[in-house]
Amino acid sequence: MRILVSLLVLAAGCMQSDGLSTLAQSEVNISNLSRICLGMDESEVLRIMHCPYCEDYVQLKDDQYDVWFYITNPTAMAQTRMVHFNLTPLTFKNEILVGTGWNYYRWLKEQEKMPAAAPPKLKETEEEKPLEKVLETSMAEEIQKPEEEKQVDMTEDDEEMIQEESDQNFNFW
Repeated sequence: MRILVSLLVLAAGCMQSDGLSTLAQSEVNISNLSRICLGMDESEVLRIMHCPYCEDYVQLKDDQYDVWFYITNPTAMAQTRMVHFNLTPLTFKNEILVGTGWNYYRWLKEQEKMPAAAPPKLKETEEEKPLEKVLETSMAEEIQKPEEEKQVDMTEDDEEMIQEESDQNFNFW
């Protein structure tokens, strides 16, 4: 009987999600994001945000783009790996923060395939605002949108990742 109880406790510990640790990390990262601004260099952002969860690099002509991904949404129950929903990218051009979020990162990846278009540009007044103010403005605009406009467009890659995650979770049970 003791052996059975020990095995059940061991199995429960192995199936435990790291959701609590990603929850804590996401809360710290969200708080730290409010302290960064576009135009900061990598060392300033690193002092505030600390080490990223993962990184990506893109070379476009003479410019080096570094993309740092930070956990900003905790993992879900039985989630086995990080997906784009859990992360927020910060994009640096030649070591200067030029973009945050998935729109800038997707634009960058498109440019890697066919360089020619201009980067997404913020309004001049928004460039000087701290990131927290830019986020507040965009959140206010999102809240004011009618429900049918709030739908998020997903790429084929996003849909494939979600389907793979669903299949893995289904196979797990």
